[in-house]
Amino acid sequence: MSELLLGRDATGQPLHLPLKTMLRHAVCLGSSGSGKTVACKVIVEEYIRRGIPVIAVDPQGDIASLARVADEETVVAKGTPAEVRTGFLRKAQVVVWTPGSALGVPISVNPLAATSSPSGAAAEGQEEELLRDIAFAAEGLADLAGFDLKSKDGRYVTALFGLVIRFAADHGKPLEGIGPLLKLLSSMPKELADQVSSVVSEKLSDEVVRRLRMLTMGPQSLMLTGGVPLDVDTLLGRNDEELRASGRARLSVVYLNTLGSDRERQFFLGQLAQAVYRWMLEHPSTTPQALFYVDEVAPYIPPVRKPVCKDALKLLLRQARKYGLSCLLATQSPGDIDYTALSQIGTWNLGRLMTRQELKKVQSVLESIAPTAAEEIAAELPSLKPGQFRLVCPDAFKAPVSLRVRWLVTEHRTLDDDGIASATDPDLRADLERLAGIDEEPGHGGPASPVDESDPSAGPAVGRAEVAVLAVTGDGEGDVNACEIVVQRGGNGKITALGGQTRVSKEAIKVAWEAASLLLRQNAIELPREFDRRYDVTVLDTRLAVKKDGPSAGLAYLTGIIAALRERAPRRDVAMTGEITMLGKVLEVGGIEEKAKAAYEAGYATIVVPAENKGDVAMLPRALRDAIEVVPVATIVEALPVIFGKAKRERPVPPEKPLDLSGEAEVSREEPAAKATPAAPAAAPATPTPVAAPVARPEPPDEPKTSEDRVLALLAKEPTAFDYDEITERVEDARNTVTRAVRKLLKGGLIRRAKRGRKHVHYHADHALLPDWDLLGPVEAVKLAVFEPDARRRAEKDLATSMLVFTREEVASLALGHLPIYRLKFSAKVTEGWIFTRTVERRDCLYFNGLTGDLLTFVKGTGFSFEAETPANPVEVVDLDDLACLETAMPGELELLADEMNALVGAATVEKAAAKKFDLEVLEIDLVFLPVWRALIRDKENRSERDLFIDGYGGHPMALPRPARSGR
Repeated sequence: MSELLLGRDATGQPLHLPLKTMLRHAVCLGSSGSGKTVACKVIVEEYIRRGIPVIAVDPQGDIASLARVADEETVVAKGTPAEVRTGFLRKAQVVVWTPGSALGVPISVNPLAATSSPSGAAAEGQEEELLRDIAFAAEGLADLAGFDLKSKDGRYVTALFGLVIRFAADHGKPLEGIGPLLKLLSSMPKELADQVSSVVSEKLSDEVVRRLRMLTMGPQSLMLTGGVPLDVDTLLGRNDEELRASGRARLSVVYLNTLGSDRERQFFLGQLAQAVYRWMLEHPSTTPQALFYVDEVAPYIPPVRKPVCKDALKLLLRQARKYGLSCLLATQSPGDIDYTALSQIGTWNLGRLMTRQELKKVQSVLESIAPTAAEEIAAELPSLKPGQFRLVCPDAFKAPVSLRVRWLVTEHRTLDDDGIASATDPDLRADLERLAGIDEEPGHGGPASPVDESDPSAGPAVGRAEVAVLAVTGDGEGDVNACEIVVQRGGNGKITALGGQTRVSKEAIKVAWEAASLLLRQNAIELPREFDRRYDVTVLDTRLAVKKDGPSAGLAYLTGIIAALRERAPRRDVAMTGEITMLGKVLEVGGIEEKAKAAYEAGYATIVVPAENKGDVAMLPRALRDAIEVVPVATIVEALPVIFGKAKRERPVPPEKPLDLSGEAEVSREEPAAKATPAAPAAAPATPTPVAAPVARPEPPDEPKTSEDRVLALLAKEPTAFDYDEITERVEDARNTVTRAVRKLLKGGLIRRAKRGRKHVHYHADHALLPDWDLLGPVEAVKLAVFEPDARRRAEKDLATSMLVFTREEVASLALGHLPIYRLKFSAKVTEGWIFTRTVERRDCLYFNGLTGDLLTFVKGTGFSFEAETPANPVEVVDLDDLACLETAMPGELELLADEMNALVGAATVEKAAAKKFDLEVLEIDLVFLPVWRALIRDKENRSERDLFIDGYGGHPMALPRPARSGR
């Protein structure tokens, strides 16, 4: 069977989708309740029915219910043939994997696996793969350790990890996990230490070691070591001979909800996508051989932000079709996904969409794949009912078709913990865990010591929480710090404090632990029974070594302990301060104004403070009180409804501009006396209330109050430039109102203006656009895989010598730049087959030097070159599209050179060059950028100089016809 039964068309006839069309991937879009998840699960069922294995990433638990087959009577009554259910039941082997937990089949990931495997070895012709694997591992570790990859420290730490991993590989001792990496970092050979000192400071290096050590503790350690090692053959069941012989197919559901944070989920998904990518390179196929499905994909491949998994997913989407791997994505709106990723998708299943912005984005996409029907489809989407879709697939249907999705043969519901735990056949689970030795190694995914599992109050094996702590630093400035609390079952009440805390702060942790125990015995809060004798707690708070902070983090410690024991995350937009007693009372602290300012600047919506600090709150500048909610509490019981309530913001978002607090003292003069009134705590209301009046509170960020706010919000959200007409349409204001708002924002320096043709366009001042070169939106650049130490080492190999021993040259300087490259998207006819041939249409990309128009090609082991011998068929050219991962960046973030950007040959020249070489149809031409290291080589004898260019992807020398020499 080579077709997928999706449901019925408008006439009631069965609608089938040719399986081969899935090689160009599919996306299902629709608002909540549209049935998009059901539509995706139908495709999964169809793959399994045909004996094709599936890896399904499940963020919420509703994909795991594919393990529950519905009864035949219900399925048939809903119109799905009985043979569909029978076929799925006969073929399916479902495994639910739970990273970081033993709830399902535990699975762990080693981010260094590829750097120590044969496929990652620095063998002949494999240097590029090794560099890419090292770069990916380094970036993933830096992100998991909590470093901001876009910051200076984040880049330094990424380079540090890359340097250390490469050093180990070059010396024949590839690292096999976090433990060996930590050991090498803690005790570096002098040669490595000298190299590291040129990249990071000793202070930052110590911080890296400390954070890396934290990854070996608590939930992160379970994700990294506590389960069946991540192996794609295992996920697909290809290494199970009995399964393959039976003709069945494995459906591996990777349930991400067992991971404690977005960072951990993004890290794990990135590692999974990279592993799938490496697997498919080793197992090429011209026909569909597996399906990779990510449900609710928006947080993992967004249009502007760059989570650590984004590049791996984009690379997979771009390359998978050549290796027989189908990708399936689901989300609510096309605006949720990076536009360059969407360009790789050939099948669009569109459900109900309601907002005008969503409909406009869909229509703009449809205009490129179904131009004659785009407007009609966009108008129809709001009226679709659940389960109704418009299917757009030019490879299978000449025009969009109506689809009523068939009834699932499995149950459609969200599984709870018991459902996840029982979803995998017990015998199969035991076999999988036995392969990993889990049953022989207590502690890997299970409790650290025997616990009565029949006790419903026993609680989780491991719980983790992150709480925002308000503090005052040694220089008197306010600060917001993330405090991490980890509780682990199977302990005896041991308390571990990390982060260099003082004796006072360590005592505050102990008080919080005792307070939680006492409140439990008083039935004031619900927690696992006898947790203080059955759990251990670890607290990491790096800022509380500052003596001035004292015990003011006690409220945060107690909150984190309660959250970890309950396995319930506190609000991400609330920060807190307050000393705590063992009776759960919240006592007065200092530095309220400094802490409130820090919370506002960090983007928090609410702060919780002691009721005894009401006088300090009353003295806050009015602008600060209006901008942030301040909730005074007298006890932890009062604080919990606020801390665990509904968030005002999804996550803290720093404000676009600081508050103007100059000259403000607009408070009632009788209120300061409240600070000295002993009865103030007793007068606190039972339910916490904000100090500032609700009428003075600003509108939520997604509902700007004024026209200026709406224009600024639009430009902040969309990293591109808009003219007056586009702004007017998007903010839905009168043209003259928008004009006045834009002028005010320009005058205030919040937005910028540039000339585009005969119109002026406007963009947010924080977006690094370059209007002088018409770069008024995000661009794509090849992901840097060769860091400075590797580039320098490669340049030193090219130095000339005297008497075959002594180097006559030296590397005088080394700088990174980005070479502009034209990407030409094309369509061409390709003849397939040998005896029985057929002609099909293929789409791909070619890349040309932006300075000369020469074709860019790549030879394995040699690197990039221009005007090398090329095949007659353009789809056979090996270039950037076949190799590197292109990441989205703002143009101002790249190292661009003025003389290069001013000397671009233009798209017309590139189109002519392509037409001379190949028979193809040009679809689109745009600019991308290739990182190139420029090494200035100086002769030590005659002081002459020469340039050596090294590509930032594979570390090979490049001959550039027009090398760049001046800075922008």
